[in-house]
Amino acid sequence: MDLLLMLPFVTIIFLLSAGPLFFAKWWAKNAKIVPLVLAFIVGAVYVYQSKSLELIETLAEYFSFISIIGALYVVAGGICIHPYRNGTAKVNVVFLMLGALITNIIGTTGASVLLLKPFIRLNRYKIKTYHIIFFIFIISNAAGLITPLGDPPLFMGYLKGVPFFWFTQNLFFPWLFVVSTLCLIFYVFDIKNDKGIEAKIINDKSHEKTIIIGKRNFIGLGIILASLFLDPRKFDWIPTITLGHHHISFLRELIQIVTALVFYKISNPGALEMNEFSLEPIEEVAFAFCGIFVTMMPALESMKHLASSPEIAGYINPSFTFWGTGGMSAILDNAPSFINALTVAMAKYSLDINSYQDVLSFLAMEKSGEIAHYLVAISFASVIFGAFTYVGNGPNFLVKAMAEKEGIKMPSFMQYIYMYALPILLPTIIACWLIFIF
Repeated sequence: MDLLLMLPFVTIIFLLSAGPLFFAKWWAKNAKIVPLVLAFIVGAVYVYQSKSLELIETLAEYFSFISIIGALYVVAGGICIHPYRNGTAKVNVVFLMLGALITNIIGTTGASVLLLKPFIRLNRYKIKTYHIIFFIFIISNAAGLITPLGDPPLFMGYLKGVPFFWFTQNLFFPWLFVVSTLCLIFYVFDIKNDKGIEAKIINDKSHEKTIIIGKRNFIGLGIILASLFLDPRKFDWIPTITLGHHHISFLRELIQIVTALVFYKISNPGALEMNEFSLEPIEEVAFAFCGIFVTMMPALESMKHLASSPEIAGYINPSFTFWGTGGMSAILDNAPSFINALTVAMAKYSLDINSYQDVLSFLAMEKSGEIAHYLVAISFASVIFGAFTYVGNGPNFLVKAMAEKEGIKMPSFMQYIYMYALPILLPTIIACWLIFIF
């Protein structure tokens, strides 16, 4: 029965990875209903097995996850940036570095939506495929490494109990290294492309400064960010729904949803039009992650059982965890890869990922040196390997589709891997592993 219950999770991960590539038409019609059906099957079994509390807690975590992701996407979609015309190599590097900081506030999805078109406009005289590839590497993935808002796997860690600023304190230097390295490699590519555009830039008098439409939405982003600190596990005065030993948050999620609705209503129509804003991408994310959260429950239980056995536990170390998490993140979605890897690492020490106190104990053991720094390896690998394929992280395919809509030729699935990920991203990852993990 346990193996059968894992089939929905395996199925949904396979469909999310292969569906858009190999049976795109069928998947386009069924991408929303299939995850819900699979989630319903697993949920019904859990209710039948008298595990309703586990199901409710998982759905509450999903609600917290999708409310912040969706709110950031909606509010950021109402901001349009039309940058100054001079898209030289130096300007592009500054843009990407600033974008890497912004990503940790509005997330990889929000930053990809907000910054891709300004990046394309900035380089309209010399836009090439590699511009979009490095945008995916940096903005859509590596940039979101130092706050839970940056990338979905880290936010899932935050929901499990990892303190908000743990990622900043422990991953800042890996983040700085990987973003700087990728920007340096990009600069080498881009400096060769600067020749011949000076005359076009000089003759272009369409505008003389950066234009930002929809500035009021930055207030909405600030409200959403502030709401994230309303953690009921830390403040007793925050109202929660109590079920058994579980205290389910709803105040911060309510603030996020209301903020998104209000700012969507008052967003500048011109900004929405110029961004070609649509709710379709976030709807796909919502349905997909509903399926992932629920169907992942049996998989997590099985992995905890396996990792707690002495035979398996002996193989688990930071390097094994790093490459294992990375491999899963490259071919699957990186958010479930993060949770599965952290489940295994904690189970080695008989700790439960669903226990807030166990998560804190695990981090305390790492900090004291009692055990190795697994969470650094898991966090870094899940984020950076998300850039290794189009299916590693949600924004990757979104950026690819947006770029192709602008007439930019993008590589196929395999071309992306052997032309860019293997020769550029992999050496950067190996260097980070040797410096920070090995």
